[in-house]
Amino acid sequence: MPHGTPDWGHTGPKDTVFGLDDLGEHAVRLGSPVVWDRRGDVIFQTDFRDGLGDVRFFGSGAGQANGLWTGQARKGAFCVWLTAGSTLDGYRGLLKPIPFPTLGYCGVEASWSFTANTSYIELIWDIRMAADSPQPTLRVDPNTGLLECRMTVAAWHTISTTAFPYQATRCVNTMKMVFDLANRVYVRAILNEVEYPVPNVPIYVGPVAGVPFASVEFRHYGDGGTNPTGLVDCFIITQNEP
Repeated sequence: MPHGTPDWGHTGPKDTVFGLDDLGEHAVRLGSPVVWDRRGDVIFQTDFRDGLGDVRFFGSGAGQANGLWTGQARKGAFCVWLTAGSTLDGYRGLLKPIPFPTLGYCGVEASWSFTANTSYIELIWDIRMAADSPQPTLRVDPNTGLLECRMTVAAWHTISTTAFPYQATRCVNTMKMVFDLANRVYVRAILNEVEYPVPNVPIYVGPVAGVPFASVEFRHYGDGGTNPTGLVDCFIITQNEP
């Protein structure tokens, strides 16, 4: 079977899937959590309607914890609460291991809320390759409006200083990171209604040798000495982003 679409089709060929007309509206009507940014092909999604089994949890600091929460979800009946550890740079996060991705345009998004003592919200891909480990990372400081992406161990690229999310008890904020794994650069960042181009900013690459695999993370950080609790919902991983 040929890979692609006929001359009169609406969608061109892609690297890993056959082209079809846009089924985004159909998916939304069937209850998909992918309602906020429908670009890219979804390779994982969860709105935690089936519990916590889709992801793993981890963190640092005393008092870190997590669990299911009802009533404040963005989609479906459940979201997840994350209580950050109380030590300096303490956090609580969730992680999804995935098969090794296609080296193209990939993305990750999540919807979330935060409290007054939240210091950062962070999205991370960790792609372990035979010789090194690209780790695209996007974070926002909800108190200062600083939105930035990681370039080296110690250096971050400032995307915006006025990217203020909304403080609320519901998952009213959505953040997305898109990057090019083939060329190891960021492509764009999105926070709520604003899209920020991030052209040709290099991705942080760490030294790793081993069996290739990938994992994607969401982290909720707290101020030192506190245990703030935030919510997260609609955790989505994509590839073949435009």
